[in-house]
Amino acid sequence: MEGGMTLVTHSRSLLTEIRLEPAQFSELIAFVSSVVEFRERMDTARADDVCAAILNRSALAADRQSPA
Repeated sequence: MEGGMTLVTHSRSLLTEIRLEPAQFSELIAFVSSVVEFRERMDTARADDVCAAILNRSALAADRQSPA
């Protein structure tokens, strides 16, 4: 991938790798901002579980959309 970026996250036992094209960077920044705001409003342990689930869903959706 030219000019792209790979985002790797780890939360407890979940390791997620998401490949992004340059045009998706602003979407990533908006997503991270919303997660940070969400975490500030919730209990940290609960927020970790929810964020891991969101990232897992995102990774599954990306896998379904990526060409084989």
